[in-house]
Amino acid sequence: MPDRARAASAYADINDLDAVPFLTDKQRDDVYRHFLAAPLPRAIAIGSTSAVYISGGFDPSLSAMDRCWKLTRYCQLYAVDNTVVWPRLESEPPSTKFAALTDVSAVPYLSERGRRMYTKFLSLRTPRAFAIAPDGAWGYAWGIDPINDALAYCANGHAGCRLYAVNRDVVWTGK
Repeated sequence: MPDRARAASAYADINDLDAVPFLTDKQRDDVYRHFLAAPLPRAIAIGSTSAVYISGGFDPSLSAMDRCWKLTRYCQLYAVDNTVVWPRLESEPPSTKFAALTDVSAVPYLSERGRRMYTKFLSLRTPRAFAIAPDGAWGYAWGIDPINDALAYCANGHAGCRLYAVNRDVVWTGK
């Protein structure tokens, strides 16, 4: 029997190419756009360096995952049919709407160099995270565990590091 129907994760809209994690712009064009154009049933699995989609067949979810694991590591289903099933990071705080994600001047504590690094963070693929500390320290990371990695980079010799942004959301509470 095919895998059970999967619930939408609220991670992103199915047509939001910028939300697709790990993939380069070229991979999004070459793989994800083709997935969107493929007939149902369909599924796409994404790993740390690659993605595979399957259209048709008895269980495209299982087939996509099997092929993905043959190409890369950390494979997970991103979408099945017209539903994004990719989960938000388990430790990801909710969006606070403290500021627009791209408003570099709104990020507290940062020096000019820190603001340049935040601008660089904005160009990273998701999943990604940016952390800040009251003394102006910062850390950013992308990949498998960006939240813990960003906090660890920030905390290297600094206290009070907290998340400012995760993926495409500002999560800073301002407190």
